[in-house]
Amino acid sequence: MIRESEIIARFTNLERHVLLTWIEEGVIEPHRDEQGYLFDRIDETRVALACDLHYCMGLEHVSLPVILSLVDQLHEALSLIHI
Repeated sequence: MIRESEIIARFTNLERHVLLTWIEEGVIEPHRDEQGYLFDRIDETRVALACDLHYCMGLEHVSLPVILSLVDQLHEALSLIHI
């Protein structure tokens, strides 16, 4: 797991207030301890996708929960097929 400062360093275009907004809106759901947020590999991958959608493709913040929810549903459906 990595800390908030490390995830921001990995995604150079990611601004801290944007990350915190995504967390508040439930787009990213990191663990938390007394020192702050902890991001696992799934969180990091989700941040990468959110960054691509927002910074590279120009999606507004309000669209991200909808798009990522659809990605989650697709992933879940595909995982059921492979059972």
